[in-house]
Formats: sequence, structure tokens, C-alpha cells
Amino acid sequence: MLRDFRKVIKSSKGLTGSLMIVLSLAFLAYLGTAFQTTHPDSPEVVLARVYGRDVRRRDLNEAMQRMIQQFGARDNLESMMPFIQQQALSQLMNLKLTEELADRHGVVVTDAEVRDSLAAELRTIPLLLDANGQLLPVAEIRSLLAQYFNVSLKNFEESVRSNLIIGKLQSQAAALTPIDEAWLNEEYRARNEKISFESVSLSPATMAVPDPGDEVLDTFLKASGDRFQQGPRRVLQIVSVDQSNFGDSLVPDETTLQSAFDAKKSGYLEIRASHILVRGTTPEELEAAQEKLNKIRAKLVAGADFASLAEAESEDPSAKANKGDLGWFRDGVMDKGFWDGAVALNKGEVSQPVKSMYGLHLIKLHDRRDRSFDEVKQELTSEIINERFSAKAKEKLEQLRKRVGEKGDLSAAAASLGLKVTNSDPFSSDAPTVTGLEAIRSLVSDAFSMSVGQVSQIVSASGRFIVYRVHRELPIAVPPLKEIRTKVLDAYRLEEARNKLLTMFNDAEGYLSTIGPIEVKAGQTFAEMSDFADNSLARQTVLETPAGSLTKAVWTKDGKLWMARIKERVPPAPITAGQRTELIKDIQSKESMKLLEAELKDLSNKGNMRMGFNSLWGRLNGIYVNDDALKSRTADPFDE
Repeated sequence: MLRDFRKVIKSSKGLTGSLMIVLSLAFLAYLGTAFQTTHPDSPEVVLARVYGRDVRRRDLNEAMQRMIQQFGARDNLESMMPFIQQQALSQLMNLKLTEELADRHGVVVTDAEVRDSLAAELRTIPLLLDANGQLLPVAEIRSLLAQYFNVSLKNFEESVRSNLIIGKLQSQAAALTPIDEAWLNEEYRARNEKISFESVSLSPATMAVPDPGDEVLDTFLKASGDRFQQGPRRVLQIVSVDQSNFGDSLVPDETTLQSAFDAKKSGYLEIRASHILVRGTTPEELEAAQEKLNKIRAKLVAGADFASLAEAESEDPSAKANKGDLGWFRDGVMDKGFWDGAVALNKGEVSQPVKSMYGLHLIKLHDRRDRSFDEVKQELTSEIINERFSAKAKEKLEQLRKRVGEKGDLSAAAASLGLKVTNSDPFSSDAPTVTGLEAIRSLVSDAFSMSVGQVSQIVSASGRFIVYRVHRELPIAVPPLKEIRTKVLDAYRLEEARNKLLTMFNDAEGYLSTIGPIEVKAGQTFAEMSDFADNSLARQTVLETPAGSLTKAVWTKDGKLWMARIKERVPPAPITAGQRTELIKDIQSKESMKLLEAELKDLSNKGNMRMGFNSLWGRLNGIYVNDDALKSRTADPFDE
């Protein structure tokens, strides 16, 4: 709607245009009021806006659920939630950015197109078809997608719509990519001309270059201009709590351990079983699997060996090696249907066919055992220590946060609680991690989304908990040598080593054997020379060097210097009309993707330059993140 208002305003004149401007502003004022009164935890609160397209908390929660299902069960899932939230939000914003690009290019995907493509995609999944090959009712499709693929029908539809948009954008860009004869011929040669050559490739010996000392490195740094310039860098005040802060108070006594064991005793049952699997998902496949397993079971009842039949009949690939034996396992390891079927058996008994997500199984229970108190005592001790540590650490750090408030200095409050404050090394927004806190993958982005002076929530950090404060921000500058000495030394060594390697290649006077080990290749196309990827200089060098001559020295994608003597060339057969058409399509497809990626990057860069989430400009253009709403809590996708 906002986009429609913009178009009307641009085209209207006089009284009509003035009226539309008033209406537009009134509409925007209404939106602003509605946004401001939305509770930060509401599913409808706007968390980000991409050129007027809103990402709401419900959208983020759904995306996070999908990511959590992909990660599966993990012990550190709670500590990963900030990272999952960041990745999910980024995906949603990229999708909105693609929609904006499509709008600017006049690309439209209709509901009918989405419906037809969705139906076509669903028909490729046999589980979703009835006996006549027709799609099952929508309610059944929703249930099956959720049960077997952990995805909703809505998610499936959104994916189809997104693919249609990208496909249309790519087709449009491809049609606008002219391919001249020189380009076509070079690409055809690169893919089809057979070349035989002998070559040498060597890596720069960076570690053989000695550390020249601070004086040389400082000169190198100053001569490099803006090569080492870094954007705004931040320094954090950090308070860290680990188990050493609480000493022996975390260790449980014997009575506590025994009580914990008694409470969890039912969970320590383990069983050992073997199985024979016949795969199936559709009703027809499951019916055939049932019939096959009934026949196999009859043989087992008559005295046949389970292991031999598992090796011969089971469709579990591991059965050839383990003869169906799954060893010892506990509840939660196997599919729930499989566990329920196995645990209900008596020792030595073979089940009726049991259904799991993989198909149908015959299960033979070999044995069951309960782990004793002594067997699990150490495991229980670790669990209780971790639980107590987590509670005590969070309690102490919460006291710290209450004493310092939203933007207080951590030093005095930490000292009063017996805690130490350390300062991080300066880091930029593109740093992979903060030194010493590498386990917190989202820390850099989180720290740069906070204002200077702001105090963080409690963060889990690989065996400890921390609270940090954005202490200060350093301006854009080339840092002093002492801050980036390792980086400068690495760059100096690489440059020196590369120069020495180039000199050695140039001084070889045509004798490759004096450089290093020779590798011989016969009948290879340039397209098959994976070391060069999209290196246009290497392509030109290899294709233009005459047979019997040395190529120029060129760098491979993994940083090696490469040189070859071309021994023989076998020109390709003349290109046919069909090959020409397909080659043009392929080139255009690849170039269109590069073009779209560049456009999306440019659109993103320009959008991120706009300021003011709730401004008039922020309603219509730019890219914004509602930090206040995001930080009201780390989104829990299972709250709703």
C-alpha cells in the first residue's frame, strides 16, 4: 500500500496530489501509532523493515523453529539461541530484499503460479499421493509434512514463491545479457579444447620469512596506506563466572545423588535389540512391507536364524555388517515408535511389524538392563554440578546487572561481589569472534547492535557465564602496530614470500624442473582445471599460450604460483547449433546470477545507510532492525 501511495504522489498534480499527500501522511501517522503501542513480545511486533516490508516476531519464531529442527537435539541449544535468532532474521530480511528487487524489476508472481508450482512440488513426494496418484487432502498433507519432514505447508509455499521470484529475476537478467562471438568461442574452447601440459605449482614459504622486527613492520604498515584500516572498533568490559568461583559448594553429597538417582531411575533402562527393516512411506509401500515382514516372521517362528535373515532381507544398509544388531540403547536414541515396540517385548521375543518414520521393522529383544547407582554416579554428579553452577552463576550475574543498571560501569559492582572485570581487545564488526570468547559466535554482531555503555544480558560461554558492557568505540583508523602486529607480520611474510617465489619462477629460464616437482596432465580442458575457478587471467594465459611454449606464472585460487609448458592442443569440433544455444543459455544463467547478487548487495548497502526506523523515510525505504524489540528478550520460538 505504501508503494502505491508513492506512485500516486509522484503522478498527481494540484489539489488531487495535495489531498493524496495528506492522506498518505495520515496513514503513516496511524501506522506509527500502531507500531508504538504494540507490546514488544507480541507476535505482531515489527522486528525489522526492509524497504517497507515488515518482518514480525511471528515470522522470526517460525523461521527459528525450522532452524532448530535442522540442528536437532543439542546440549548447547540454549546458548545457540542468539546465533539462531540472528541467522533466522538475516534469512527473512534477505527474502524481503529479493522481493524489493523483484518489485523494482516489475517481476510479479501470481497466486495461481504459486498454487500450480506448489502442487507440482508436492506431487514429487510419493507419501503425499493417494492410490490414484492424486494429492491427499490438505489437512493430511499438513500432517505428513510436519510428521516426516518437520516443515509446514505454509513454509513449503513460501519456499516455492521465493524460488519463482528468483527464477523470474534470473530469466529477466539472462535475457539482457548479450553474448558476442568472441565470448562464446572462448567459452566453447575452455570447455572442449583438449590440452596436454606439464606444470609446477608451489606455495609461498611464508614461515621461512623471519620476523623483521617492529621497525620494519611499522614502516611496512605505514607504506600500506589504508590496507590495514579498520572500521569502528569496540572494547568490552567483561565479567566472567566459572565453576571455580563457587569451589566445593557445587559438589552434591551422597544423599542428594541417591535422591536424584531414584527420581531418574526409569530413564536408566537400556535394551539390546536387532531388527529387520523394510522401507516404506506411502500406504502401498507400507502394505507391501507388511506382507514381506509377515512372511519373514513366519520363517523366524519356524526356527530361522534372525541374524541371517537380517543380513539377507533388511533394507538397513548397516545390516550387511552388523546383521541387524543395534547394540545397547536407551529411550530417545531411536525413533519413538521403534522404542515403544522394542521395550514392550520379552527377552528373546520377536515383534509383529512395528512402524517408524523409516518403514516397518521386525524387532528381536536380546536383553534389557538397568544401570546401577554406581554406574551413573559420576554422570549424576556432573549433571548436578552443572545445574547448581548455572543457577548460582546466573543469580550472581543478575545481582551484578541490577547494581549497574542499563548503562552502569561494571568495575565497582563487580568488586563488591568478588568478581573481576577484564577488557577485551578492540574488535571490528567484521571480526569472526572476540579474542578469548570464541565460543560465543554471535558476540560481535550483538555487541555492535548495542549502544556504547549498554550492559548485556547474561550469556552462556562454553563452561562459564558472562555479562559484558560496551565500554567504548574507537573511530575508523589504521590501528597502531601493537594492536595488529600479528596481522601485519602475516601480510609482510606473505608479500615477501610471494615476491621470492615470483623471482624464482622468472629466473627458471624455461626449465620447470629447476623450480619443483613436475605434474603431467593429458587431454584436459581448462574448465576441468579446478585450481583456477573463475580466474580470467589464468584462462587467457592457458588458452593463448602456443603449444611448445611456457605460460606466464599465474596464481591459483588456493594461493599457489603455477606455470606450465603446453605440450599439445586438440581443437574441439565445430560448434553445432544446439550446442551454441545451450552454451549461450548457460553463460547467461551464470552471468545473471552474478548480476543479481551484485544488485542485491548494492540494494542492501544503500538500504543500510538510511537511518530512522520510525521516520517517514524509514516507513518507505531503507533497511532497519528494531533493536529494542529484539532485545526485550531473545525470541523463544515455542512461546506462542
